[in-house]
Amino acid sequence: MLDHPPEGQVPRRSGDQPPAAYVIEGTFPDVVLRADAPVSAHFAVAFAQALKAAVVAHTGSLRSIAKAAGVTHPTVMRILDGQTLPDLRSISGLEVALQARLYPAYLHQQFSEPQPAANEPSAEAEQDR
Repeated sequence: MLDHPPEGQVPRRSGDQPPAAYVIEGTFPDVVLRADAPVSAHFAVAFAQALKAAVVAHTGSLRSIAKAAGVTHPTVMRILDGQTLPDLRSISGLEVALQARLYPAYLHQQFSEPQPAANEPSAEAEQDR
């Protein structure tokens, strides 16, 4: 039988700490992260910031939002406090309940390798010369 983590929690890989462990300034989710923070911590900050804004704009209580999302109130609090990485069930449920995009869809571009412009040869092409 597989051992599953509690709802709303994702098992840590590579020794990553909860996102809040990488904070050097501010209160989660309005924080500055350490330079060595993993990409997942940056995604967690962006998600929690979007969640916080959507909750403020919503007319319901945090408990009613959690219930509509199919997650527990403590799960939402742990996400907002940076104590856990949100799982897909929590992300999708909260987006549907709040009718808002919360997942930082384009944040990956900040962590991508720069690509050569269309008119510039790639590094591989330069090496072949």
